[in-house]
Amino acid sequence: MKRVTINVTADHIRRGVCGDMGKCPIALACVDAGLEYPAVDADRIDYEVAPGLRGHSTPPVAICHFVENFDDGKHVDPFAFEMAVEELIDVDARRSAELADDDRWRD
Repeated sequence: MKRVTINVTADHIRRGVCGDMGKCPIALACVDAGLEYPAVDADRIDYEVAPGLRGHSTPPVAICHFVENFDDGKHVDPFAFEMAVEELIDVDARRSAELADDDRWRD
């Protein structure tokens, strides 16, 4: 696991889409922080760790209030938070390394 800082800016808030888990301000900020295909719910942030493999994090409680307020059309302010995320996996490289270490595949 590694810690990632998510900075939700005024631009993310302006471009965010109410009720869209993948296009809300927090999801846009997650993309800018390097997470792939984030989906944000009030109590969970999912993201792609590898093709077809999703990771998730439980964000701080303040996220719940932000999501509810944003989706209700209420004013929200920029903010930042940290969360632990699983390392992104290069599936092809990992599989190649596994095969290289497997004696069955050696000449």
